Amino acid sequence: MERIPEKERMDQAEAVNGYAQADFADVNERFVNAVVEAMNGERVHRMLDLGSGPGDIPVALVGANACVKLVAVEASAEMLTWAARRVSSGGRSDRVVLVRGDAKALPFEDGVFTAVVSNSILHHVSDPHLFWQEVGRMLPPGGRVFMRDLLRPDNIADARALVDEYARDESEALRGEFFRSLCAAYTVDEVRDQLRRADLSMLNVRVSSDRHLDVFGRAT
Repeated sequence: MERIPEKERMDQAEAVNGYAQADFADVNERFVNAVVEAMNGERVHRMLDLGSGPGDIPVALVGANACVKLVAVEASAEMLTWAARRVSSGGRSDRVVLVRGDAKALPFEDGVFTAVVSNSILHHVSDPHLFWQEVGRMLPPGGRVFMRDLLRPDNIADARALVDEYARDESEALRGEFFRSLCAAYTVDEVRDQLRRADLSMLNVRVSSDRHLDVFGRAT
């Protein structure tokens, strides 16, 4: 099916609160474990997390890597309010810096991060070329990338089946968000084309589940 774009940021309080209070513990844990594996045992001293949401993943990432200091970028002020609480309650305020910003126009100098990661930001991005250009700009030669995002199903029926499979017990609002996100996601071929256009063809793209794709590798 053709991609159906959705808005880039979640900023309505009701939607943000519903998302922030949903149970993504299993999905988040698998993402953090995949990041650790992708780093291949290397020490990561400065990590950038794009689209950090309500803060669970930044807290978990610094918990999994005793050396890392992490900058978490999120466009939604409402999400950042949740993230600030979680970073503080998790005792990670000394190692996580929260920044409100646009992942397509980051307020950082070139090549200042050892690694750039994200979980489920790409399907929100209206101009993926600008996004991938910024990812490349953030990394020095040898810098690591690991990103996981939704994978667009072949058709609407498959998208609804995935919602029923993985969000059966969630609220109608959250089910709707998941459905719209699936419809807004990119395919593997589309992501590979985005990377080629941004001179990031050295990065790999793979299907990692029935609803996810991963982008990973080392910048050159």
